[in-house]
Amino acid sequence: MTSTRILVTGGAGFIGSHYVRTLLGSRGAAGVRVTVLDKLTYAGNPANLDPVRTHPGFTFVPGDVCDAALVDRLVAEHDQIVHFAAESPVDRSILDAAEFVRTNVGGTQTLLDAALRHHGDGRFVFVHISTRTRCTARLRTVRGRRRTRCRPTRPTRPRKPPPPSSLWPTTAPTVSTSG
Repeated sequence: MTSTRILVTGGAGFIGSHYVRTLLGSRGAAGVRVTVLDKLTYAGNPANLDPVRTHPGFTFVPGDVCDAALVDRLVAEHDQIVHFAAESPVDRSILDAAEFVRTNVGGTQTLLDAALRHHGDGRFVFVHISTRTRCTARLRTVRGRRRTRCRPTRPTRPRKPPPPSSLWPTTAPTVSTSG
């Protein structure tokens, strides 16, 4: 039986590590091999992966999704990518916008480029998990009219600014060369 090899970026973070623990846990699919690529910034915590650290299908690679050579090597060895790596809090994106764009946009592009290079036949799975700022739908009355606090139909004028990458186009190229 051939195992499924999954590259999980940002797998030491809160959500990514839960995904990894689920894949490799007692209820996970048999024959799955998971490689976590994580830079271990403010959000990554290696202890999140302790429950699966000794699992025979687990590998941890410290590194950055923007490191094209590393990403290229890892993508070539895997069947699927689940991309959690991101700089997500709004405050951080304002204080250090360049790092935010580098990781969220540049890192995603690095992964997509490697996926197209190695798996451009259309049989490759690339899942991008993206966080965004929640819009709390608290109703209030203004001049006799009920309004929500944030209007999803006007995303460029919310009360709390969205992360910069949420203003970018939301469609990503598919990893397929068949037409």
